[in-house]
Amino acid sequence: MFPSFSRPLLGVDAGAFAVKLVELRRRRNRPAVVRADARPVIPDTAAAAAPFDLEQAAAALGPLVESAAPGARVAVALPGAGVALQTISAPRSAGAAALERRALDLAQRELSLAPAAAGVDFTVTAAGDGKHNNVLLAACARETVEDLQALLDVYGLTLAAADVDLLAVERGFFHASAAAETGAQHAAALLDLGHTAMRLSVVRGSAVLHRAAHPFGGARLLAEAERHYGWDAREARRRLWQGELPADFSAEVRRPFTDALAQAAAECVGGFAATVTDADAPREIVLSGGGTALGVHHAVAEQCGLPVRLAEPFCAMAGGEGEGESFAAGAGRATFAVAAGLALRSFNHGAN
Repeated sequence: MFPSFSRPLLGVDAGAFAVKLVELRRRRNRPAVVRADARPVIPDTAAAAAPFDLEQAAAALGPLVESAAPGARVAVALPGAGVALQTISAPRSAGAAALERRALDLAQRELSLAPAAAGVDFTVTAAGDGKHNNVLLAACARETVEDLQALLDVYGLTLAAADVDLLAVERGFFHASAAAETGAQHAAALLDLGHTAMRLSVVRGSAVLHRAAHPFGGARLLAEAERHYGWDAREARRRLWQGELPADFSAEVRRPFTDALAQAAAECVGGFAATVTDADAPREIVLSGGGTALGVHHAVAEQCGLPVRLAEPFCAMAGGEGEGESFAAGAGRATFAVAAGLALRSFNHGAN
């Protein structure tokens, strides 16, 4: 999960509702946006879609990579809900075998995975007290990585890295903050609004203070739209992506969902803030992910009592104001935070 790269990577965020791709190149000694595009994942049948369906995801990925060179190198995002992360203090003399055992223990403890079924990795994130390092351990089901590998195999692409979605969001935030020389003044809550969960990372400067997930995502909006209008899964996804919605959709479906999402965000951010000193409590919230396309930031700000802004993953990049970009209908910049963070791996922005 944590190698470094000097050659460009395609960042592919294969979500349950959409597949997003970001392609970057080096220009004037900084990343430049070549492409940022997305396609919906829409079932072929009326039956409800599984969280990850290879055929549906491949159908969405195809138009995005049709111009990619054979064997193009890709970084993909593992869904954070299925990844266990832990930062430990380990002796600087600890070898790879010892750290792998710690990661396998994490897989068994947090995900109930046997060693043969677990995919694990680790990386040193910072020096500790001179004799120890801070090491980030990661574990997931090996099957999750194999699914993503199979998706890329359909188009002859090379899986160069399987990252974690929340780490990719952090990487993009740190890159933008470093370029703007901001971010060291106060703690910020990065809240990524996904299909099945919202994921929180509280950061200050270049340090990560807290990571957590809350089981509330955009799937609830789809389910409520299906229930309220009698739509099947395919019809609900198509209408939401294309914006073909009934006149009462905002009042009857979107507004209750937005209120519930804002309440979940307040619980997620407030739960951390209540356990720390004022210096570590978030002073702002930065929203990313597909849920931002619903215009939820005002409700989140009201519920959390904090300033809220949308993530701008391309703001510190050449061409970030439109040059070379292609955005799919219904998808805004904040929805590309994961894919942009993945593509940044080849610009000396490894996992933090």
